[in-house]
Parts: sequence; C-alpha cells; structure tokens
Amino acid sequence: MNNIIRLPWQEFDTDSLRFDDQIFLITGAAGGIGSALTRELSTRGGTVIMLDKKQRHLEKLYDELCSENATEPVILPADLTQLNAENIGALVDGLEQDFGRLDALIHNAAELGTLAPLNQYDLQQWSTVMQVNLHAPYLLTRALLPLLQNAKNGRILFTTADSATQANAFWGAYAIAYAGVQAQMSLWHE
Repeated sequence: MNNIIRLPWQEFDTDSLRFDDQIFLITGAAGGIGSALTRELSTRGGTVIMLDKKQRHLEKLYDELCSENATEPVILPADLTQLNAENIGALVDGLEQDFGRLDALIHNAAELGTLAPLNQYDLQQWSTVMQVNLHAPYLLTRALLPLLQNAKNGRILFTTADSATQANAFWGAYAIAYAGVQAQMSLWHE
C-alpha cells in the first residue's frame, strides 16, 4: 500500500523558474542567506541590487556571479546603521534613475548584538540592533514603495527570527526588534 501524500508544491518544477527582467534589492546581500538569495535570483535571470556594508564581500560575490554567467548584479555599499530620513532620498533617487521600479525588496540584513540581560544591555548596542533590524526596514519600505508600485507585482519580503515570538533570556534587543518587524509586516500588508 502506498501512503505517500504528494503536496502541491512537490509538483512544482523549480528548475524552470525564471526571474528575467525582474529587479530585486536585497539587504545583507553579502551574508549567508543574502548571498544565497542573490546567487539563486541572478542565475535565474533576475537583476539583483546587492546592498551591504561589506563592500569587499560584495565585490567578491559580484566577481563570482559574473564568472558563473549569472545576470550581472549591482553593488550598492551602504551601512544601514547610518540610514536615516535625511539620507535615504539620495539612495531612492539613484535607484529610481537607474531602474525606475523594483519588483521585490528583500529585507535580509540583521544585527544580532550581544546576548545580555535587558537591565545590562549596552545602550549603543541596543540602538544599533534596533536601527538595522527595525528602523532600516521601515525607512527602506516607506521610501521604496513608489518604486515597488511601479512594478507589475511589486512585493516586500522580510526575514525574521523565532525569537520574535518565542523570546528567550538574553535575546532582548534582537527579539524585541523582530517582534516589531513582525508587527510591521502585518501593518504593511493591511
């Protein structure tokens, strides 16, 4: 007797999935998940704008992708700890001028910070974790909405963490930031 249940996505042919003529902006593009996403989208025809503070890592990934005959990515070195309402306009203006639209904004950058009790958490580290994980995604989403709306099916993806809903001791700033990201996802969806 065959008790195997086939789920709908198991029938989906991912090998033929293409992203030709689609433009993606990925934050944290030089890290593990970010570079894997960049590689996958680029090898399937997507144009990826790689945003990360680690320019040397972005350049290495760029060289690797170009040697693999992937779609040429775009390097956008930016430190999300420095992103604010005053300087985000220049970033958006550059993207609008160069691309005119975004098919997807993928919030992947993350700052873990230190693991410490809340009453002992370093306040500067707290600010950095909140800036990268919570404030920067809000600022980018708000500023880039017009470019996402210029796309046929613009979409926003957030990476998040289990600690957002299952906070554990010492994960204070990180857990609180991602609880805020999850609330933000729901509010943007509305």
